Amino acid sequence: MALRLLAAGGIYFTQRKRYADASRGIANESIHADIVAVFAMSAAVIGLGMLGLLPALTA
Repeated sequence: MALRLLAAGGIYFTQRKRYADASRGIANESIHADIVAVFAMSAAVIGLGMLGLLPALTA
């Protein structure tokens, strides 16, 4: 539960900054990928998937 709340909070609280960065990138015709956000989201998805499988593996 805590991992889900942490992932949701991270997305929610950084949304405005990510949107502003993307808007500036479009205006300047130069958008850079946010590598930290990609890895953080990947880690959260993998972690949630592993936690979802945990009950099935321990039964």
